[in-house]
Amino acid sequence: MQSIKTKMDWHIQESLMVEVYKADPENTILNKFMNMQNHHGAAMRKIMDAYKKNGHQTKYTDDELC
Repeated sequence: MQSIKTKMDWHIQESLMVEVYKADPENTILNKFMNMQNHHGAAMRKIMDAYKKNGHQTKYTDDELC
């Protein structure tokens, strides 16, 4: 399935996920969404794996998000 999300959409999703995770790593809703066995859950797991590996979320320039 092809995503119609823009880079800004991905940035917003990633930012919200990381902030929720930092505030509450055991957040039941975040974990429920990440455990979904579909492309949405897979995308969220990929984002969280990258955050845990790198210690920060993806950095975008303003030009990349517009």
